[in-house]
Amino acid sequence: PSRVDSTVVANYRAVLDEADRLGIYVIMNYFLPTADYRSGAGVKFSKDARTRHKLRFRNLINVFKNRTDFPMVLMWAFGNENNFEWNRAGMTSEQMFDFFGEAVREADTQADAAHPYTVVLGDNPQLDIHNTSLLGRAPYVDVWSINMYNTEQGFKNIIQGYSLNKPLLFTEFGYDACQHNKGCDFSNAEGQGSSDAQQQQAAFYLSRWQNAMLPNLSAKNSANKLLGGIAFEWNDEWWKDGAGPRDVHNTGGYANANLTPDCFMNEEWFGLSTALTETQTSGRYYRSAYGQLKSLWVPLTLTATE
Repeated sequence: PSRVDSTVVANYRAVLDEADRLGIYVIMNYFLPTADYRSGAGVKFSKDARTRHKLRFRNLINVFKNRTDFPMVLMWAFGNENNFEWNRAGMTSEQMFDFFGEAVREADTQADAAHPYTVVLGDNPQLDIHNTSLLGRAPYVDVWSINMYNTEQGFKNIIQGYSLNKPLLFTEFGYDACQHNKGCDFSNAEGQGSSDAQQQQAAFYLSRWQNAMLPNLSAKNSANKLLGGIAFEWNDEWWKDGAGPRDVHNTGGYANANLTPDCFMNEEWFGLSTALTETQTSGRYYRSAYGQLKSLWVPLTLTATE
């Protein structure tokens, strides 16, 4: 049996109500941890763990599915980048997508058939939305989602190579406000950092949105399958580096050849705005990328097609 913590739900409600006040729809995600939830003889935790995650997913849905109480909830998302080798917990690709299919089918038929469902994939060639045989193992998924940190052409390749008759969504796309080994934005006590870092971040959003995503939006033409994209992220996350303390803005991360010019992802610097420490009450500011997106994200007129 499940237990609902009223204090936790109240905290979620406060955030969701604020989103609703601001006109923001919310995709509710069940984060699927790296754990051994394979099936088969001799596999530790296999069936029990799979059942537990599917049940928790349904419990989450049952708490927030009422449209009267939570009109801002747009859809349910299962997992996050579990199609990467390091995040599949030893399962084969086929087992992973079978598990996606089980979880979404049971949620749709046992908990909520009113909201759509998505599965969030990582940009992992041959194991993402290019592979229709894998996607076909989860037919109850309404929208396929992918997190993208790639070249402009990489975005176009994903969009043009998507052949399913279901919507596509970029659940993450973004660029850090830090030029590795050259300087980051907000890098000293006065809050003045590398202007180049801010400019490169803004240029990323202009390129990917204006040249790759906007021409292919379903809101622009009803024949298109791309729903849109979600900027990653709202503010810096000081814990993402993994090597330093949570209250220090570190510059660690990892290489990504698709993100020029520095080809490096500085994990703690992806914010459209800066973050505050726990003791600060002021000093946050919005980066150039925020203004860039604000100028780009304007209402569109739908063009219907036969």
